[in-house]
Amino acid sequence: MVLQTETYNFDDEVQRLEDDISELESLLSDMDGDHAARGELAEIKNRLSVQLNGVRWAAEDAADADYCPAWDDPVDAVTLAGLTGGEVAKTNDTLPDGTGEGARRVNFVAAGSPHPGDEDVTDRDRILVDSPAPYVDAKPSEQTEDDRVAVVSRLPDPFLRWAHARINELTTVGGNGKLNFEALREEIEAS
Repeated sequence: MVLQTETYNFDDEVQRLEDDISELESLLSDMDGDHAARGELAEIKNRLSVQLNGVRWAAEDAADADYCPAWDDPVDAVTLAGLTGGEVAKTNDTLPDGTGEGARRVNFVAAGSPHPGDEDVTDRDRILVDSPAPYVDAKPSEQTEDDRVAVVSRLPDPFLRWAHARINELTTVGGNGKLNFEALREEIEAS
């Protein structure tokens, strides 16, 4: 059962990520080279840069990518969904022991990419899927969970990392998933 949904406009996401990366660059340039938080901030910046590449791909190149035939229409937004505890468990329990983070990410994105015709969406009036992901079959009754996972596994890793982060934010109870750079800056300056 879908926990909640959010529609992400790709242009807005590009701007958000560029702003976050710019703020991190500013923080990094203001801190001493041996500051304890420097490595962690650089890692966050790298992670956001990968996600930015994924969003740009979705906005500019996905519809023309021959290696991704399931995404054949240009779109400017996608609706993603937070997962309930049962859905998170199901995505993890269907994987064999020793499965790596990449396969978990693919399953998570497949589960968090709803379609308006999905049973757990049609049964709930408050769940809206304004912009279904173009890689999700328009005839969900004909697309099994395994089919959806297979299609998602063909998407570029940077896009999967971005989608996984957004789905994870929607899955997490509390907080809005936004980085608070001002609080981070104050903490760095204090230390």
